[in-house]
Amino acid sequence: IDSIAPTRPDNPAGSEIESGSIALDETADKRAFWNLLPYDTQFNFKFGRVFYSDYVAITGITGQANLRDEVLELVDFEAHFHERPFTFDGGLSFDAEQPKPYTADIVGKVENFDLNQFFTELLPKEKSRIEGLFGVDIKIAGSSSNAAQFHNQLLLDLRMKSREGLFRPLPLDSVLMIGASDALGLVGEGLSYLPTGGFGAGAVSRLANYIAEIDYDSVDIRIKRDSSLDLIIKRVEMLSPEVRITASGTIAHASGKDIVDSPMDIEAKLNMTGKGAAILYSLNLLQDEQDKFDYWKGPHIEITGSPSAPQSNFAAIVQRASDATIKGGILRPIAGLIGNVKHRWFGKDANVHSAMQEIIDADSAKNPPP
Repeated sequence: IDSIAPTRPDNPAGSEIESGSIALDETADKRAFWNLLPYDTQFNFKFGRVFYSDYVAITGITGQANLRDEVLELVDFEAHFHERPFTFDGGLSFDAEQPKPYTADIVGKVENFDLNQFFTELLPKEKSRIEGLFGVDIKIAGSSSNAAQFHNQLLLDLRMKSREGLFRPLPLDSVLMIGASDALGLVGEGLSYLPTGGFGAGAVSRLANYIAEIDYDSVDIRIKRDSSLDLIIKRVEMLSPEVRITASGTIAHASGKDIVDSPMDIEAKLNMTGKGAAILYSLNLLQDEQDKFDYWKGPHIEITGSPSAPQSNFAAIVQRASDATIKGGILRPIAGLIGNVKHRWFGKDANVHSAMQEIIDADSAKNPPP
């Protein structure tokens, strides 16, 4: 909807808006965006199919809408994406006397949403980074100055979870992926087992190939926005028998900036067992310490920039480790052999099921709305 969707300006000469950033208009609406009829109305609706984009169709849309000058209420709203249901209840109220006239109170739920299918149909030329069926629970509350600022100003509590799927942590244009692809990657794999100066580059190829596609047991995500308007990433956790990736941090509210252009400060951790731990050990990126679920602690990764232009130091960390192993000559391949003995051949399995249960127990506890 043009009136709601934020747009990126052309940034004419003399404009103070950063190039590529989203223009903000926080002017309070004078009347509710749904206030188009001269009378109150209540109606039931049923749509067989609505196209979200050229290729994405939402089907089986049903529910009841109550429209008054100052209230928009949805009752028993349900829709489907490839027969996967999602529901919403609640609505919006409007008070023109308030600086932020819109107030939201909405609860939504999605069952077994196929994220890979959605992104494949939405962006047919792009390869999805994650595959799996996701359950989503969301609560939306708070106030907003106008409809275009809902995504910047409304409070939320979002939980996403998936059991079993595929995760590709590295973008295809990552320098690590490019260096590990095709023939170059095969050469690197071979070099990683030889006591030569090429060991460092080979170990990097082994690492990139190993984490290029991770068959996960679970992905759990919890994101909140409270009265500070910061977007708080409370938990991102991906678990597989040999890899545990966790992340937390904030996307800080910045006056005059859209959330996609706001500063991001997230710390991620890459912990491993088995072959992954052995590779990290050979690169001297593994700590001599395990987390509470028996994964060996790996590097801490900083993710900064903004959601529209994220930056990560992961490639730099691995490259520095590679350079150091090249200098190690014969000694580093010996460390690689030690890593195999310690982590692949005689290593202890991680307790992935206990890690999953802890998340389930935490989400079962009472959590107040935002």
